[in-house]
Amino acid sequence: DPGIDLCLIPELKADLKRGYDEKIKARIQEKLLDSIQDLDLLIVHNILSMPLNLSATAAIVELKDEIPIIAWVHDLGRFDPQYRFGEGYPWTLLQKRVEGITYVVISEYRRQQIEELFGPGRIDVIPDGVDIFRIAGCDPELARIISPYLDYGPIALMPGRMVRRKNFELAIRITAALNEKGPFTLFITAPIDPHNPDTKSYHDELNQMINKYDLHKQVVFLSEKINLTDWSRIRSLYLLTDLLLLTSKIEGFGLPLIEAAVLKTPAFVTTIPPLEEIIGSTQTFHFPLDSDPTEVARKIHHHLYHSPVFQLKRRIIEEYSWERIYQRKIRPLILRLSQEVQSQR
Repeated sequence: DPGIDLCLIPELKADLKRGYDEKIKARIQEKLLDSIQDLDLLIVHNILSMPLNLSATAAIVELKDEIPIIAWVHDLGRFDPQYRFGEGYPWTLLQKRVEGITYVVISEYRRQQIEELFGPGRIDVIPDGVDIFRIAGCDPELARIISPYLDYGPIALMPGRMVRRKNFELAIRITAALNEKGPFTLFITAPIDPHNPDTKSYHDELNQMINKYDLHKQVVFLSEKINLTDWSRIRSLYLLTDLLLLTSKIEGFGLPLIEAAVLKTPAFVTTIPPLEEIIGSTQTFHFPLDSDPTEVARKIHHHLYHSPVFQLKRRIIEEYSWERIYQRKIRPLILRLSQEVQSQR
């Protein structure tokens, strides 16, 4: 990241064979003091829980009166049999709580371990997170647009052109029924075709239906917000949404069904010959064109909320996305430390 300054301190290199050296510790401390002059907080990863560089561990501990320090504990060497621990200083820095330093661990399991080692005391648990959009190959512009909907609840994807045979009105009725059970969003990728006057009329009719069911936030014409001609964006949508919904009356084939299958997106489609041909004898969920939208919605809801894959995906979005972790845990921790520093002045 060009916005982050990089300072290389050779003495910080992990070297178990070197052990502890008072002179190296002094050099590290001097260089760190110079590096932290313009900083408000120092976060050190594993250096106060692993025997990676004892000289660095000792040097960092002596900075605790100069700057607030967070010891971010991912690994605990004391509970790993491959590491051998010595007695006395500086080994004690890895096995006892250093007063004045804030400890953060990445899991409740690690918190229990470190409490066993240190005894009772405050330990913050902040898990590792993931950038969901990066995993899905989602570009920043698309991520910005769909992020609020991803937080809202499950999403159905409906790709295709803005033509009447796609039967978007049935999808909207299904979406209305699903929203009676809980938050649910429908993404429609179809743009208005400027060369086909009927698409504008059809789009207007769909908007009237959306108004009727009060689904302004739940039915999204994505092409009105972003250019979707790039296949990579469609691929990201398959990966980030929770199901493919096809309510077509007529199709010549059914390419979205194949794309969804390859990308492991569950599909819910109308029972029409081309789609039946693709489905074959598989258990893919399909329903007649004259189905009651409420019944289709019930089956979709049942499938999603009985699917371990969907449940885990929602849990990851809600608990382990970096945005959520920052807002719920990292930011409050930094604000708390800032207030503690201010109160001590």
